[in-house]
Amino acid sequence: MWCAFERQNVVTLGNNTNNRLEASWEQLKDMVNAFMAVDECIAGILCYQHQQEKSFKNCVYNLSVVYDPKYDREMRHHAKLVSEHACELVYDDYYFAITKAKYKFHEAVPGVFFNPTRIGR
Repeated sequence: MWCAFERQNVVTLGNNTNNRLEASWEQLKDMVNAFMAVDECIAGILCYQHQQEKSFKNCVYNLSVVYDPKYDREMRHHAKLVSEHACELVYDDYYFAITKAKYKFHEAVPGVFFNPTRIGR
C-alpha cells in the first residue's frame, strides 16, 4: 500500500526494478510507451490482449495425436481426447474388458461353480 501512496503520479513503462508487476509485461512495453497518445496506447493494449487470447486458445485447443498400432477404432478415438499417459493407463483395462476370456471351472452341484481361473493373460 505504501508503494501506491509514494508513487501515485508516476508512470513507469521503462525498466524499473521496483515495479515487479511490469516484469512480465515485456511484450506490452514494446508496444506501448510513455510518449504515445491515449488512443494509440488503447489500440496497442487491445492488440496485445488479442494476441494473448489467441495464444491461450491455441494452447487450450491444441490437439495432440497419439498413434499406437495396437489401438482399435474406439481406443484411437479415446486417444484424441486425452493425453498419451492417460491412454496407456486405460489401455490395459480396456484390453481386458474387450477380449474374450477362457475359464476352467468345476460344477460340483448344478448351478454352483468352483475354481474359476483365467487362462491366457
